[in-house]
Order: sequence, then structure tokens, then C-alpha cells
Amino acid sequence: MALSEDQIRRYSRHVLLPELGGVAQARLLGGAVAIARLDAAGQAAALYLAAAGVGRLVVSDERLVDAPGPLFESADVGRPCRDAARDRLAALNGDCRVVDAAEAAFALDATGEGVEGFAQGAAAARRAIRALAGVRS
Repeated sequence: MALSEDQIRRYSRHVLLPELGGVAQARLLGGAVAIARLDAAGQAAALYLAAAGVGRLVVSDERLVDAPGPLFESADVGRPCRDAARDRLAALNGDCRVVDAAEAAFALDATGEGVEGFAQGAAAARRAIRALAGVRS
């Protein structure tokens, strides 16, 4: 997968990092990470992963937003967490799609990615976040 001109601009800092480059960024865009719960830590993780360019976040949290947090605003209180996350993260980075577990399972079956796609996406996202934070692995 080649990066578009808009993606090269958006992820220019990632592309310039020797630890990442364009190939790794493209893999991040094709990756998926599962987030079980959108508590404060899950919200922060979702924000960082979306900003880093992970292509899909699989959210299995069925709860309603009960309070504002890192990802949610006061207007989100009472909405399903997944729906509020989908809206907030789409505004942050249109390359990142928030999907539920059933939709992700269907997509994995249809593409033949299997569980390995999740593991590779998660590993790539962790490396990207460490690189962006200046941490060497």
C-alpha cells in the first residue's frame, strides 16, 4: 500500500524516522488494534493510536459514556462509547476507523488476515508510539 500525498504530509514525522519510514507507516494504516474498554487509559490509547495512524480500532466496549475524559466531551455523556469514539477519532484522523468486534471479525474472515493481522498491527503501533516518544526498543 502506497501512501497518498495527504498521508505523507500527515505522517511526515513518522516517515522521516529511520525506525519507521513509509513502509512501516503503511503497515500501521493497514493494521488493527483491539481496545476492550474505553476507560481513561483506553481513551488515551485510542487517541494515540489514531494519531499514529493505525487503520482500525476494534472497540468492544458496550457501555454508555458516563463522564467526559481524554476522548469524550460532556456532549457525549449518555451515548454509546463506541459511537462517541468513532465520531471523535474520525475528526482527529479520517484514516482511522472505529469498528465493533463483530464487524472486525467479518472483515478478518473476508480478507483472510486472521488473528495475525491484529498482532502485527498492535506491535507496529507500539513501535510507532515508542519511536514518537523517543524511546528505543
